[in-house]
Amino acid sequence: MKLLASGTDTFIFWLSWGQNYRLPEDFTARLDAALDEYREEGDAHFLGIHDYMWLWNPLGDDDERCAYEVAQVRPGRKFRWMLMFQGGMFSISLTQPRPTTCKPGQVHAYVEVSGRYMAACARDPMAVVAMFSDTLSYLVGVEPERVQVSRIDLFADVEVDTPLSLDDLGRFVSRARSRSVYLDGSHALGAPAASRGGSHGDPLTGNTGVTRGSLCTRYPPMRYTLLRFTTGGLTGPGFVSAPAIC
Repeated sequence: MKLLASGTDTFIFWLSWGQNYRLPEDFTARLDAALDEYREEGDAHFLGIHDYMWLWNPLGDDDERCAYEVAQVRPGRKFRWMLMFQGGMFSISLTQPRPTTCKPGQVHAYVEVSGRYMAACARDPMAVVAMFSDTLSYLVGVEPERVQVSRIDLFADVEVDTPLSLDDLGRFVSRARSRSVYLDGSHALGAPAASRGGSHGDPLTGNTGVTRGSLCTRYPPMRYTLLRFTTGGLTGPGFVSAPAIC
């Protein structure tokens, strides 16, 4: 077994502005109009979101840093608006500004960043927090009073030389998300998958660059589960989010 790579995967955090939480009226009006469209049509988009939020689009023009120009809008479970970008690259949920929500400790923005977007950002949580915090501070008008990490998953991309069976998973898996088996490219069951990343795969699309099969396994970094490892000098139970096979 060989560790090929590791780092931050899914990353969730929230921001609070206390009594200073405000949103531009034209911005909330467009969000509400999009919600009405969503209820009628089942889908709604906010065109020109980059006029209010400058958020880097890693799938944009390679020659310059592009921002997302469109976001899907839908109601959130605990928030009035949820904006989704590029089919789940990340989402931002926002609370409606009103007296009952503009108070200390209230969660005003909830940001969920996918492992694909973290990979594009060099898996640097501090840089990701800084980008979203700066963008949302520009929208609200002031910096947040508090930024709190809600969840951070780690991944381990592991290569195994010998085949593993489904029965082996019970020794490692504590909570599964999704599982896949890939060939490592040394077998003649198919050619490397075509993608932006060619034979090396593409972390932004989740393509590992190898053909799906059932022999030698390689753990794809974008499909993961949770494995339990020893924590060393850390306290409490240790979990890292890692790929797994099906």
